Amino acid sequence: MNIERLILRERMPITFVALIGIAMGVDVVPRTGTTLLILTSIAVGVAIAFARPVDMLGLLALSIPLQAYGAVDVLGANLTLTKLCVICLLIGWLPGVAVGRRVVMDSVVWGYAAVAVALVISVVAMSDAAGWAAELYRWTVAAFIFVVARTEITERHHVNRLIVGVCAGVVGISAYAMYQVLTEDGPASFVINGLLRAYGTFGQPNPLAAYLEMSLPLLAAMTLLPAVHRTPRTVPPFLLAMMVVSIAAGTMTIVLTQSRGGWIGIGAAVVILVGSLPPKYQVGVAGGALAALAGLFMLGWGNVLSDRLTSILSAGGERVLVSPRNWANEERRAHWGTALNMVRAHPWAGVGAGGFNDAYREYTSEWRFRVSRGHAHSGYLQMGAQAGIAGAVTFAAWIGSILLRLIERWRAGRPSTADGRVVGGLATVVAFTVHSVVDFLNVLSLGIQFALVIAIALASISPETEPVDEGMDSF
Repeated sequence: MNIERLILRERMPITFVALIGIAMGVDVVPRTGTTLLILTSIAVGVAIAFARPVDMLGLLALSIPLQAYGAVDVLGANLTLTKLCVICLLIGWLPGVAVGRRVVMDSVVWGYAAVAVALVISVVAMSDAAGWAAELYRWTVAAFIFVVARTEITERHHVNRLIVGVCAGVVGISAYAMYQVLTEDGPASFVINGLLRAYGTFGQPNPLAAYLEMSLPLLAAMTLLPAVHRTPRTVPPFLLAMMVVSIAAGTMTIVLTQSRGGWIGIGAAVVILVGSLPPKYQVGVAGGALAALAGLFMLGWGNVLSDRLTSILSAGGERVLVSPRNWANEERRAHWGTALNMVRAHPWAGVGAGGFNDAYREYTSEWRFRVSRGHAHSGYLQMGAQAGIAGAVTFAAWIGSILLRLIERWRAGRPSTADGRVVGGLATVVAFTVHSVVDFLNVLSLGIQFALVIAIALASISPETEPVDEGMDSF
């Protein structure tokens, strides 16, 4: 493809981003002008979603770490860039389904549906209609994005364009998070052992760590595995460079979050990645990891890493005097106990989707922690608390459906695993499964990021039958 054709193809996405950037980033634009710009942006976005849905999915991937900035009120609704991308896909992509577009519906989709049914049933215990609707919205939107991505990712360049969005998001949020740490731009409560915890645009360090653990394993697998297995390269050189930079920046940032759950999750992902390497490389990678850890200790970060990792071990022990050092552990334990109390009191419907906050004070047994942090600090307990046993079971079944599909692809061997996507997806799900023990990760738009990554991993593309051209046609 020549440069002129590439520019023409990119014009509409660039126009979409430019219009939204002006509307969200320039304060001097009058309200009526902002509304007009947003409506024009939606019109352009709908055209993109109709003609080239993968381009809109790529913009959606880019929007996830940026959504906290520039939200605008349009006709009484608060719109973020992520919401705008979703709206464009709804308006632009669904009509194609109505006229007969083939839609991929696999076991993962039914897993999403099962969770949604459990949340819908919890309406009988609903105390907050807005909270119930918001929780159901997060799950249904993630399911919709998964269906769109699973349906539309059919060619190699589709994967590459989505990876560009993921890389841009990781590099952007990592640069901003590092700036926060270097300038100590954050709340005093985020300072651990003299170092500010990175939180980016997510408001808290743990969601930032979760975003990175939903991105880095896929990028690492797609970068590393084709090289060690000497399979045909599936990404053009400039994208490979973007992936390497993203992995380096994202790895540093996840360390800077000082998120114990994020570290445990990414550690589980690394185990999967290393286990997929030939034995001769496993020793080298393990040695490199130990050398990097030793280097961190030599740089004076040893106390930060060891304190944050070992402190979680006390969370399940006997009650202790609460201090600044163990506050996070005791608070997490208090939320776990409260969620279990909710499940015991309402085993069948829970307290209603989105009702954890409202019910918290009634069911907490810890007088020191009377204010809810918003969720149960555990995906499994959160789903059980808000939708009863059915919520916890369907949540686990949804994770299981994804794992089974990926393992099925992995066992099939080449060509489905040659480019690293399947292993990267499997590592991501393992990280999510482990991290969900100590955090609820379906917050903000992390569910959308997870859906995109899993759809990329499951896309049926054979690298052997679609060799990558050195030129722009590969993208």
